[in-house]
Amino acid sequence: MSSLYRLVLLGTRGLCLHYTEQHNLYIPPICLKHTRTSPTKFNKMPLTYLKGEGGDKLKVRDIDGAYTFPWNSLENHEEEFRSIPNWKARDDDVMICVYPKSGTHWAYEILSMLLSQKAERVETFKQSGMLDFISQEQFNSMPSPRVLNTHSLFSQLPVDFRNRKCKIVHIIRNPKDVAVSFFHHHVGLKPYEFDGNWESYLPRFMKGDVDYNSWFDYTNDWEKTIIDNPDYPIHIMYYEDMVENIHAEIFKLANFLEVCTHSTLDFINSVASLCTIDKMRKEKASTAAFYWKEDSAGVYRKGIVGDWKSMFTVTQNEIFDELYYTRMNKSKLNIRFSIPEKLPAKSQSVFH
Repeated sequence: MSSLYRLVLLGTRGLCLHYTEQHNLYIPPICLKHTRTSPTKFNKMPLTYLKGEGGDKLKVRDIDGAYTFPWNSLENHEEEFRSIPNWKARDDDVMICVYPKSGTHWAYEILSMLLSQKAERVETFKQSGMLDFISQEQFNSMPSPRVLNTHSLFSQLPVDFRNRKCKIVHIIRNPKDVAVSFFHHHVGLKPYEFDGNWESYLPRFMKGDVDYNSWFDYTNDWEKTIIDNPDYPIHIMYYEDMVENIHAEIFKLANFLEVCTHSTLDFINSVASLCTIDKMRKEKASTAAFYWKEDSAGVYRKGIVGDWKSMFTVTQNEIFDELYYTRMNKSKLNIRFSIPEKLPAKSQSVFH
């Protein structure tokens, strides 16, 4: 197998990422002429293996005690990453803030269509606006309005973004489905080198020994942020609500963004239709297939509510429920672990 793969994420605008398998390094073309033959050096962002209870391991990058994905999107990744708080925002920026495996790709497509007022396939990819995946130069060169995304906390966003009170879309998905989706994500992606099974993975997820750490810490922190900042424009979306009635959620999102949807159901229907998992798998998945294992489902797996029931044993469910009620007993969030039966899957607008 060749050690160098090419992924075009932005079409003609061109964030072309090259994956050097030996070094876990994704290099944009702007850096290719400076590419070194030795791995990128990180002073305080080393790669590490998180050991599980069963002896399994998961490769992540340790950033001052917090974990992120193990590959590098930039040659000078640490310098770029640590400069994010100083990046300059624009008043019309919109940021998707979400824990992994909770609908970031889905929301990126919908927001891009709403802001452009075009029910057309989005040429760019979610990674093109992910803060910890791009350089400041790429960030500055993005056309307005920018659809940005991150798995970070509110306090970690660019200072100028917070000062300007740029709009935030915060998506919440029930943690049982997140755990199952994250498990398949870690099993399927080569750079993680995960060698465990579901039985060993669930305790790892519950402890937060995964990239972006604990779902409970993340969700509680964002809920506190929303309570402490009542005047900040943050729109909460629940993944389960999006699966249950995507048309209503798109309409609410359009109102929050203060964009005209031509006041027609046809436009919303068109956006929803373009964002089904079948459409996304067919039209956008192939470009990222190279770093997934051959037998994996890739980014677009099921995108349903309640898939956790196919993985959790009775005992696992009881243990998880005990942790959930301990960690979330003061939360006012309306998190659902199942939704009523609805139309056949081919008619649903769902996204993984």
